Amino acid sequence: MAIFREKILFLLTGISAALFAASLLLGIFRLNGLSYPIILHFDAFRGVDFVGNLTDFWAIWAGGIIIAAANLWLAGALFRRERFLSYLFVSANVLIALLTLIITGVVASAN
Repeated sequence: MAIFREKILFLLTGISAALFAASLLLGIFRLNGLSYPIILHFDAFRGVDFVGNLTDFWAIWAGGIIIAAANLWLAGALFRRERFLSYLFVSANVLIALLTLIITGVVASAN
């Protein structure tokens, strides 16, 4: 892809890939052996309000990957026409990867 020739886009894509890899490893090592339902959402006032299994957790993680892949595809498609949008989409990938890591950390610490 032409977007990987730009150093900053390559760096941002690498950072988001590293964050996704960290969230994957955190999920594998902390949650993979659980057989009981896991807490996916809790509130300070009402307590636990959304419980699921590992499939639900991995679906959330896969949703982040799918959104990041769509952003990367859009960045590549728009690189020649609107370079600013390419930077915007790749920067959004870093935020999505960071949010996915935060979600994985919260779910792992709650269980």
